[in-house]
Amino acid sequence: MMLDGKNSSVQWQRSVSDVLVLPVGAFEQHGEHLPLCCDAVFAKYIARKVAERFDACLLPVISIASSLEHTGFRGSFSLRPETLMQIIRDIANEAETQNFRYLLVVSTHGGNFPLAPVIRDINRQDRELKLIFVDMAAYFCRRFENGVEPELHAGEMEISFLRLMAPEMMKDPLPVPENFGVISPGMQRSDLNTFGIGHLNSDGVVGSAKGYSLEDAKKDLDAYFEQTFSNIKRTMTLLEKSRRYAGHGGQLIRPMHPKDISQLLRLTRHSNWNQLAGDWNFFISEYGDKAFVMVHNGRVIASGTGINYHDEVSWIGMILVDGEFRRMGIATCMMNTLIDSLEREAACIKLDATPAGKTVYDKLGFKDECVLRRMYLPLATVSDVAGPAGISIIPATEADNNAIIEYDASVFEAKREKLMARLLHDGQEFSFKAERNGELLGFVTGRRGFDYVQIGPLEAENDEIALSLLKMALKQLHGSAILLDCFESNVELVKKFEELGFMNQRIFIRMCRGEYLAATDYRKYPVIAGPEFG
Repeated sequence: MMLDGKNSSVQWQRSVSDVLVLPVGAFEQHGEHLPLCCDAVFAKYIARKVAERFDACLLPVISIASSLEHTGFRGSFSLRPETLMQIIRDIANEAETQNFRYLLVVSTHGGNFPLAPVIRDINRQDRELKLIFVDMAAYFCRRFENGVEPELHAGEMEISFLRLMAPEMMKDPLPVPENFGVISPGMQRSDLNTFGIGHLNSDGVVGSAKGYSLEDAKKDLDAYFEQTFSNIKRTMTLLEKSRRYAGHGGQLIRPMHPKDISQLLRLTRHSNWNQLAGDWNFFISEYGDKAFVMVHNGRVIASGTGINYHDEVSWIGMILVDGEFRRMGIATCMMNTLIDSLEREAACIKLDATPAGKTVYDKLGFKDECVLRRMYLPLATVSDVAGPAGISIIPATEADNNAIIEYDASVFEAKREKLMARLLHDGQEFSFKAERNGELLGFVTGRRGFDYVQIGPLEAENDEIALSLLKMALKQLHGSAILLDCFESNVELVKKFEELGFMNQRIFIRMCRGEYLAATDYRKYPVIAGPEFG
């Protein structure tokens, strides 16, 4: 329901409308035959129609605006351009404070030139409130500027509009202007920046628009409203897709650089991801030709990483988009860049998708493979670490790196020596191996993060060994918050994790694109290295 000043404050409080309409008129001479407030009357009429159409709240008309071209005619009053612009800024600030999302500025006076630049300036700041300029004068000036009898001011067109919108204000009988100014061929509204109305006609009336009638006014206003309502709706639809003034403009994908790390950390923290600076530095230093960012005005607004594991399988991860730039196709653009970079080297590309990200990856040809469950433990307190009979659970040292890398390659189906070397180094304090008579039967390692210590990969010949390795790592991490990503299909082991206090946080969907690579042996690989590594 449209609301205006006749409604109470309580009714405005109850309103769910997020659209506010501001009429802007003028107070200026219209010759002897029309009142000074013509444009204010027009603005109130048009703005009310707009407010009714969009169930908006309607502000009172600004009756004195920018009428500088009427200088010299007593009774014409004008605000300085800076004053009118500041009024619009102040009203916009109030509207935004009151949680309006759209401010429709309706102007009916052709000389309100300051409105367009201030509206543009506010919108380019990418505030939550968006201003839409509804410029009636521009519409009708285009209609009449090129006519045989062009209309500029106080002629038959404005006479007909006033008769239609406020017949009670018409003089009876109507004085007929004796002197109509003539518009020079090619003259346009913008020429008012150079010439005042008095320069064109000392009586202040310019253009007669002979033959224009009340019927013409009704017909033209109907057409005007149809086009104006359509334009407003179209603009709102576009703004709902992207409220950024520049839209996609100025966005560029380039290789990731060490100087981006502070901004990349901002992305991870805004998304509540766990990565630290070292994680980003690892991608840049080891996989820099497959690590990309999208930038806008020098600001990192998205990221994506790719890893090629010896041309056997490629892995995509760290698809992050700044919240202000979502729903703009940026994730798809980043994915296409990574796919182009990776599919030349490996026929199979995999990733672990969030449910939200899956909708993007489905469209790019990725198919579901399995489901992973992310589990967390707020406080590690394990004390019982007895291992299976005949099997030793002992710290993994640097001397074990090659054996562990080979073991991981046999389980993961691809060799990941850079990743494993890094994890075994950074997670040395809680890296363990299981062996019997010198034979490696499993291992566990991981890395520290912002909120959690991420355990993984955890690989073992059976669930009993895997559970013993996990308990030994948890004992070393006593008091820490723990995160692990496990395969949902390992039902019994997942139950054991729950018995240790682990709780569900979210799920990932492992997806594959291209030539299918044999799935990892999930029974031997209960906990992965993380969705960005596989």
